[in-house]
Amino acid sequence: MSSYQELMAEQARAAVRVTDAHHSSWNRRVQPLPAQVDDRRAIARWDGTLQYDERRVTAPLREMFDNAGREQSRAVLGRYRAALKDVFHENIHLLAAAGTSHGMGHDAYQEEAVEVLDEAVTEAHSYNDLNAYIDVLGLEEIAPGISSVQYGQSYPQYMPAVETFANAVGRRSGLDGAEVIRRLAVVNAEDKFRVAAELICSDEATVRADPGLRCRRSSRPQDGGAGRSNRRSTRLSGSSDPRRALVEPAGPAKDS
Repeated sequence: MSSYQELMAEQARAAVRVTDAHHSSWNRRVQPLPAQVDDRRAIARWDGTLQYDERRVTAPLREMFDNAGREQSRAVLGRYRAALKDVFHENIHLLAAAGTSHGMGHDAYQEEAVEVLDEAVTEAHSYNDLNAYIDVLGLEEIAPGISSVQYGQSYPQYMPAVETFANAVGRRSGLDGAEVIRRLAVVNAEDKFRVAAELICSDEATVRADPGLRCRRSSRPQDGGAGRSNRRSTRLSGSSDPRRALVEPAGPAKDS
């Protein structure tokens, strides 16, 4: 890894490797982020295009490579890390399970609860595994010390709730909260609540203890990973498994 261009070429592959996802929906297009009313730093579009803010994301990362190997202040490293976290965050949005895509989550994402869960899970996982992303890309050699500086989360209003939610699902499925977050991160917005339900239903003791849970077996994988778990998945009775085509939203639909 020796240039910004190389980072852009490898960003999605590295995200898949770090998260153990099935695949990325990235279409290999990177564009400047248009001026945004809500002041966002980056966006993953529903067609798989990535857009980055020039001043806060692209410029710091280009500067990082221009200064490769040089010692930098913690403030400068913090800018580099923040920009890289934005890249990782948006690439996590593009992860999807087999037979699905990021774009299939478009309709579901327009619902507030789905949007909040999707953004919170994506942010939590980008925060949890950013150092692994840095390691896979070899960026500690480019910016010595970047792994040890910290940068605040982009959705602090969501984080306590999603961490509590993940820990609760984990207690009912024999997983730690970070692994629950990972499993939710590697599927699209439409599938996150389904995966959480299936994780709960996968634990026989939990199902026996709560007769109100109506679970049935499903052959669909619990997440989009490459095989960290070989347990059979389950689904809440009555849930659907739609296969909508990739769509590019028209009008005021929200992007992730």
